[in-house]
Amino acid sequence: MKQVYPLKHSYPIFKGPRGISGGFTLKRSKHASGFTLLESIISMAVLSIAIVIIFYAFQATMTALTEQFSESDVSLEVHKGMERMVKELRGALEIPSASGTSITFWYKDINGNGTRDAAETINYTWTGITTETLTRTMGGATFIVANKISGFSLTYDDPSNIKLIRIKLTGTAGTSINTLESSVKLRNL
Repeated sequence: MKQVYPLKHSYPIFKGPRGISGGFTLKRSKHASGFTLLESIISMAVLSIAIVIIFYAFQATMTALTEQFSESDVSLEVHKGMERMVKELRGALEIPSASGTSITFWYKDINGNGTRDAAETINYTWTGITTETLTRTMGGATFIVANKISGFSLTYDDPSNIKLIRIKLTGTAGTSINTLESSVKLRNL
């Protein structure tokens, strides 16, 4: 049996027994298309939840990335400072003064006169204040060798006749702590 709808372009909402229309119909216009209000509200709610989740994931990623860069930066600073100091100390010709956080040494006889001049003397110093810099002074010019230094110590085999120097350099940024230790045997003393 063919189903008959009472109005043109209307669809039955309720079917009675044996598929006969109960007469409740929803009229739809020829040009009616789009979403209902309920569908729009649900879509916006789902989209809002997705945006919040993406935002928090992005924020957590950026925090982790910032911490990683900070750790990497501290590691690089400590390594750079240690490498330069060890290289120059190995070639030291004379050590006029040395303490636990500072060392002054004659590096090279640049002008070939056989005597130590101010332009040929290098001094490494750390102030002792956490997250301060390790500085290098040569010929009156001071340069920063490493930043974010939280610890620097120099120990000597024999303070009156130094042949071996143990260096400990620690850098800190946030929760990241990076420590390097090295021993330098002086070749020219």
